[in-house]
Amino acid sequence: MTRGVLRMAETTLLTHARIEAAMKKTIGGELSMRGFGLETISRQVLHLGSLRCLDLSWNMLKSTDGVLMGLTHLKMLDLSHNAFVELPSEIFDLRTQKGH
Repeated sequence: MTRGVLRMAETTLLTHARIEAAMKKTIGGELSMRGFGLETISRQVLHLGSLRCLDLSWNMLKSTDGVLMGLTHLKMLDLSHNAFVELPSEIFDLRTQKGH
């Protein structure tokens, strides 16, 4: 394996470890994964169905891949400073899903 591939695998493992640690520290329905270097949102977030605040700012997200639709209690979502070309349509569906 080349050094670049090893470094990338190492970074991925560290990111997963940070996500798991952050999810364990979820307090009062709030989760911050600000600046984790995420390119995708982990489906593990769906296990936090009562999540009310989610900070995914300062990452490298290009899409949300439908992951947010399962977060029916979400009231605050920060997707600022990512690599989105356009806003994910599902963020508008979140409000509709709640019956507002």
